[in-house]
Amino acid sequence: METGCTIHFVTEEVDAGPILIQKKCAVSGSDTVESLKTKGQQLEGVAFIEAIEMIANQY
Repeated sequence: METGCTIHFVTEEVDAGPILIQKKCAVSGSDTVESLKTKGQQLEGVAFIEAIEMIANQY
């Protein structure tokens, strides 16, 4: 199994904007709610930096 995050542009329709970045990681049987939260936050941090760099460089 996997979990992940998506960063996209905001449009009037919910979750319909063009996708900038998607990141994913594995979910193991030993994961807890807390470990999944940490994994997600780490992915989001990397994804946000990449998205900001893409926007700054006009993709």
